[in-house]
Amino acid sequence: MPDMRFMTPEEVLHALRLFGQMDSDQPFSVGGMEQIRMEAPIQELQLVSGGNLSSELAGFFFSPGVKWFNIGQVRDELAERTAELETVMANVSTVDELCRELACRVQLTPLDEFQLLDRPCSAGSIFLTLKRRLAENGMKVHNLAPSSRLPFRGLSYPNYCMVIREAALIAPNRVPLSESAPSFWLYGCAKIIGCLSILLVCLLGILDIQVAGAIGIIGTLTIVLTTAGWILAFLHRSNALPGVQTYRDLCKILAGEPIAGQHLQNQGANAPRSPMRVP
Repeated sequence: MPDMRFMTPEEVLHALRLFGQMDSDQPFSVGGMEQIRMEAPIQELQLVSGGNLSSELAGFFFSPGVKWFNIGQVRDELAERTAELETVMANVSTVDELCRELACRVQLTPLDEFQLLDRPCSAGSIFLTLKRRLAENGMKVHNLAPSSRLPFRGLSYPNYCMVIREAALIAPNRVPLSESAPSFWLYGCAKIIGCLSILLVCLLGILDIQVAGAIGIIGTLTIVLTTAGWILAFLHRSNALPGVQTYRDLCKILAGEPIAGQHLQNQGANAPRSPMRVP
């Protein structure tokens, strides 16, 4: 039977920072919650996060997974958790108090058993557990291998969020905070150029300006620049986690194992290690 334990308040705080970075899919930013401290008032957390914080936290910490045969049950479970967190939020005044309340409710994901050459393998257990949880949440994992690259944050944002969330529920303090990557800028610039060019073409058409040649040039330029931006973003793609490219890298980090050539400098990597639960 796998060990079961609840998060510590410190792990909840780091998970909140990870959640905050996931809260925005803008390519020029990795979020604004990574500076949240325990002593901060709860209003600051609500201001930084925006939206319905109780509902979003319920989805992050208590997602039961996608049950296609009973979507109504999933919805009811999340609604119940949301109502519970709304009550909690109404009775706490600081982030520290919220973390302590969540620490009594959020359990870490128990690891599936895996052995390599008849010896327990933490990274392998984590990979199997992560793959199972991703499948339960609706992600296609039939071709997923340890060597597979993590979802690219700009192009596969929902899957990226799903991976980070499930990793945070396995070993929160070991998941490094995100960093901006060059591909974010390429992806963002491609979107901006494409949108502005399309708006310009539409404006010229509405004004009935007889510049068919200019419209053709702008249209061609739009296609070329947007396509080039997407290709460059794909070729230079990297996830937002520093030094982490594949699921193997992520699982090693979660297991507390070193990755060749990696020197993590953020709080996620330097935080105290969570005791691993190897079956």
